[in-house]
Amino acid sequence: MERKIDLEAQILRLGLTTGCFSVTDVVSWADKLIVKQDTPAYELLDLSLMANSNRYEVAKLLESLAKGKDTFEALRILLSFLYLELSNDHQKGELFARGLYEIAAENDYVLPDEFTYFYGLEDDYSLAKEGYTNYDHEEITEDFLTFLKTYEKNAADFSHLYGENHD
Repeated sequence: MERKIDLEAQILRLGLTTGCFSVTDVVSWADKLIVKQDTPAYELLDLSLMANSNRYEVAKLLESLAKGKDTFEALRILLSFLYLELSNDHQKGELFARGLYEIAAENDYVLPDEFTYFYGLEDDYSLAKEGYTNYDHEEITEDFLTFLKTYEKNAADFSHLYGENHD
């Protein structure tokens, strides 16, 4: 499979937003690409040097590298990574819900119907934490995993993004 750097950049950008990927993951990805290219893009060189930067600075540079790649195509792939992470650590549900809400806000809350599940997810976790609902954190996370499972296989061609920094 030919590498789609713009799509990978968009996946990583969204992954930073959700907390699924870290700045370290992005730097590692950029380093690996630089080694394989004769003339790497300036953005890759800059990303390689951003180990001590915050996620917002890194995300902005990834956005430039993504060149307007379809957010929702990348999101469908990212959801597979969220499924893997959340399956291993149920405590990440609230973090991921907050990140998905940020992605919805970034898109002016205009999402394809398949993603409308995100709209109330962060609130569900907050209400459960405060005891204002009959559902608890674990039940919300199990429901979240059920939703994410439909995307489970989407990342098969992008497993290299899910490198040594993940279990």
